[in-house]
Amino acid sequence: MTRRPPDRLVDPVIDGEYVDPESNVTISGNVPPESVAKTTVKARTVVQSQSFQGPIPPPELLRQYNEIIPDGANRIVKMAEAQSAHRIELESTVVKGDDRRANWGLATGFTIGVLIIVLSFILVLKGHDASGTVLGSIDL
Repeated sequence: MTRRPPDRLVDPVIDGEYVDPESNVTISGNVPPESVAKTTVKARTVVQSQSFQGPIPPPELLRQYNEIIPDGANRIVKMAEAQSAHRIELESTVVKGDDRRANWGLATGFTIGVLIIVLSFILVLKGHDASGTVLGSIDL
């Protein structure tokens, strides 16, 4: 297996080799050095980026989806609508669950408070005045 010369690089975009313009290229044969012209190669690369937020792409992209996939834009909009409805349903479930949990907490606290008051009243009736009074006072 032969090694690739260092002035030849593999370009994955074109899937092939190109010669590095910065490398020294030797010309074989009987060519006088005066007839070899030096050329300077300058390249300018313009990079453009486009982004969007949200489930629905901009109209230009939707048109391109329609060109590639039949009824692609409509499918994307339906998917976004379904996702939005699902998210609204989940948020509604969470809010209802939080309300239910808060109400159960209040009911449980009230029940425990009433039971301790009843217990302290029973203790006082049974002759344990000090412990019934302390327990009722702490509860209140």
